Amino acid sequence: MPKRMRYFCMGNALVVDLIKDMGTMIKEIDLLEQEHVTQITLGI
Repeated sequence: MPKRMRYFCMGNALVVDLIKDMGTMIKEIDLLEQEHVTQITLGI
């Protein structure tokens, strides 16, 4: 495997866990946002 391809694969391996953690945090934030949503009605 050429060095360039090896570096690319190594870089991807480092990023995978970060992306997975970010996805988990986004899901948690989304769930919290849904719990705090309130609807206000205007009596016009």
